[in-house]
Amino acid sequence: MWVEILGYIGSAIIIYAICSNDMTTYRIRDSVGCIIFAVYGFLRGTYPAFLISIIILIIHIIFFYKLYIKKRKRKELME
Repeated sequence: MWVEILGYIGSAIIIYAICSNDMTTYRIRDSVGCIIFAVYGFLRGTYPAFLISIIILIIHIIFFYKLYIKKRKRKELME
């Protein structure tokens, strides 16, 4: 029963993330939802749901890494 609730929570967070106006806010919220939904997929044995959540999470991590590098380079140019 609690696993089902976990799935609903993950889904709700992902839906909430879609309503974001800012891409960074969207990616943060969606990452949280993906983590929760990946745990749900793993615990339920629905590996396609688990796999797609992990893939989306990796895409978000790559985005945040690129954003970090961009900000770091900008900071170095300002100094």
